[in-house]
Parts: sequence; structure tokens; C-alpha cells
Amino acid sequence: MKKSNYLPAIGAFALFVGFSLVSGSATIAEASGGLATGAWPTVHHDIQNTSRSDDLNGPLGPNPQVVWQNRDAHGRTGVTIGEDQDGNVGVYSGDGRQPITRLDPTSGAVVWNSSPGYFEGQADKSTPTLGANGRAYMGERGNNMIVADMLTGEVVLKKKIKHDGDVRTSPLILSDGCIIYCSGALGNGWCKSLKPDAEDTPEDPYYWSTALRGSILNVAPAASIDETVTYISLDRQKVVAINSETKAELWRVTPSRRGRGGSVADHSPVVGPDDTVYFGSRDGIFALDPATGKTMWKWSTQGRESIGSNPALGADGRLYVGVSGKPSFVVAISPPTTCLEADWPCEGETSWRYNMQDRGTFTNNGGAIDAEGRFYVSFRKRLMAFDADGTDHDTNATTPDQGQLIWNMEFPRNFKNPVSIGAENVLYVVNGKTVFKVAD
Repeated sequence: MKKSNYLPAIGAFALFVGFSLVSGSATIAEASGGLATGAWPTVHHDIQNTSRSDDLNGPLGPNPQVVWQNRDAHGRTGVTIGEDQDGNVGVYSGDGRQPITRLDPTSGAVVWNSSPGYFEGQADKSTPTLGANGRAYMGERGNNMIVADMLTGEVVLKKKIKHDGDVRTSPLILSDGCIIYCSGALGNGWCKSLKPDAEDTPEDPYYWSTALRGSILNVAPAASIDETVTYISLDRQKVVAINSETKAELWRVTPSRRGRGGSVADHSPVVGPDDTVYFGSRDGIFALDPATGKTMWKWSTQGRESIGSNPALGADGRLYVGVSGKPSFVVAISPPTTCLEADWPCEGETSWRYNMQDRGTFTNNGGAIDAEGRFYVSFRKRLMAFDADGTDHDTNATTPDQGQLIWNMEFPRNFKNPVSIGAENVLYVVNGKTVFKVAD
């Protein structure tokens, strides 16, 4: 009988991820493709959507502070952080008006807004993805993919999707420079593969274009470890695997049966170091076999509980996510110790949970994991940090029913975007269209 490919060994996991994601920067430099050098160059940190930094820690607490805030950014998306062509770090957010804004990480001042002459529609849940070629890629509600020079903000390319439907996905940049992005297309989503360094000319700048026959809103495609397969979620219920080079559909599955769960929920797939595909939905978390899409194991929500944010994948193999319910809670989920193929789907295990004391939901509140395993996540008007292993360091005890809150901060409005780690002991968040820098 075949066992699940999941390898729980922490050391092997860290080594593998370090090679594929961190050491991948060498490949990126050689290929002039891939993500920009930086702390958080895409919405969920990397092209596997792990939402984890293996190099940087967030604020340690116990009393982090707001360093600066900028409302002029009109932030509507998450925040990405990366180096431009001159090696200078910028903070990028989807602007509600321009539509990309770059901020200075030290002062918070606006460095540039992308060329207003190219503006047609607002940025909406397509967080800018930063490329190693010095370009920022973002979709907007005028049915366009906007490509801006990271140094100057000049829009070098604007490609319109020729069918109605906002570009509300965060683009995926592969190490060969290929850019994959998707349009909602009024429930009949399309995905396109844009050539690296494509110019705004009449010539076709695409490798391929394909209709996926489903709603694609507020999600980021994810790549397999070798980048040959791209995973995209549809209708908040389905996951489809396509060949990154040829667009051939490899499989399509519907793990969730409970409906879409709102247009702003983030159900981006997450890829583990063994290529296991993790998918969060209203029904729970599903671990999918990369070869077939079959559910290997699952962690189920109960009653009317639901998941509306993508899970973060820890270096220990656990998944961390906020769950909406009565009460809502943060949970750490462990895969089953042993899971034979004959037993699929096996049941995942709750490592710990932390119940929220006030009512509210986790919707598009994706968290971030730092190098030492702390988990940062927002809920309503609060930004929180948890000890990822659930240990109370005063008693050295770990309990499955209570995670350990390290610190929390109050903000003026409810959070509606994911968290980003921007430098050592630094977080960036968007709250009420204002970009905040938070640090010890």
C-alpha cells in the first residue's frame, strides 16, 4: 500500500524549502525571472503561497508600536516588499485610485503612484507581485493587467482581457519569467500566461490563454515545487491543476460542498515541499494528492463554521488559519501521523486552538509565520501574534484547546487583507485603506 508523501521531519522540511524557495534566488538571478529579492515579494510570500518567512521574524512584543501610517496609499489589497533594479527596498500596495503605489519603508512617504493615464478601474484584491526584472504586476477592475516599472512607477504594459471580468487575482511569476494571472470573467474565469518582458505592442505577448469555466476571485495561483504545474481554485469549492507550459488540464476536483462563501474570501491553494496541495474552504482544510487531486486527509469544520482565508504552512508541517464560527478561533492543524492510501481521506488533528472572545469572522485575514514560528493574524480590529507551537512558556505546557497569545494591538477599523513580514521585527498591514508599519 502506498503511504502519504507527507514527511513530518522538521529538518528535511526546512532543508527542502530552503532549496526551493530561498536558494531559488540564485536560479532567479540566472534566469532574469521569478520574484524580486525582498522580504515579501508576493501576496503569500512565495509562489507556493506558504505565507512563511524562513529568514525574518515579526515583532516579538510584548508592546509593538505603529511606526508610520499612510492613508494616501488608498490601500485596497495586501502589501508586498521587494528591491527594485537599483537594490532599493520599496513597499507596494494596490491603490484604489492610481492603481499601484510605492511607499518608502523608512518614512512611509509615497515614492510614486503608477501613471494615472493608464488608470481605468480600481485595484481590488489583486496584490502587486514584484518581479526580479524590476516590474510590478497587478490586476485591476478595468479588466486589465497593469505592469509598472518598480523604480519609476511608469506603466510599461497594460493588457486588457477581451471579455468582461475583473482581474482580481495576484499574479504568479515563475523562475523562467512567465507570468500567470486570471480574470473572473463573470463566473467563466480565464487564465493567461504572459511572456516575460512583454511590451505594449500589437504582437501577441502571451504563451497561452485558457477558459477554466468557474469564478476566479481574490485568489493567488500556486506553483508546484518544480513549477511545471499551476494550481488554481475556482468557485471557492474547486481546485484545478494545469500544465504551466502547455495549459493542459491535469485534474479538477471539488473537495468542498458548501458553496462559495463570499466574493472577498481567499481560498488560494498552498503547496507543501512534497507537492501536497492544501485547500481551505467552508468545509475545512483539504490535503490533496498532487498527482490525482484526491483528498489524502482533511480537517473538517463543524456546524456553521467556515474558513475564508488561506492557511499558512509552518516549517513543522502544520497549517495555521482563522476559522469563523460561534466562537471564531485560530487553529493549528497537524497532518495525521500515518495515512495509507487505502485509508484516504484520513483525519487531520487539532494541535491547538485559541477562541476569540468577541463576535466576528475571519474573511480574507490570511496570517504570516516568521522564522521562529510565531503566527501573526488579524481579526476584526485586532492584530495578534501567537506562539505557533501553542506552548505556555511559563508552565512549559502545551494544550490542544488553547493556543498562546503573545501580544495584540487594536486598530481603527476591521481588517480585510492579509499580513506581510517586511523586515526583521516588522509587519505591514492595511487597515481601512491605510497602510501601517508595525515594529517593536
